[in-house]
Amino acid sequence: MYPGQLPPVRRDIHNVIIPVDFTSSEHVSNILDTILNLIQRGIPLRWGIVPQTPTTGALDQAKVIYHLKDSYGLPAVIKYLSTVSQFYDIDRPETDVACTVNEREQAFHSRQDYL
Repeated sequence: MYPGQLPPVRRDIHNVIIPVDFTSSEHVSNILDTILNLIQRGIPLRWGIVPQTPTTGALDQAKVIYHLKDSYGLPAVIKYLSTVSQFYDIDRPETDVACTVNEREQAFHSRQDYL
């Protein structure tokens, strides 16, 4: 083991909690660049992301993020954040994405009624 490395363990005993404003492009790029790089490298850290909601746009953005994570998993959140940060104004949730999520959720629930 080299100096500065985390010791290999079986469980994620190292915790990192980060406050994030999802309407700040700096915060979102920090998540997409730094945190995802560490996750992909397999570093044993348990991540906690606490949304900061100083505005109603930030609260709406946090709701969309949590809905995507709970319903579709981390890859959907990553795709949403990377798409929104590249092509849209990040200070509020993109209405097309929110409508698409609602339509898919309604279609899913309607299929569940038939089962």
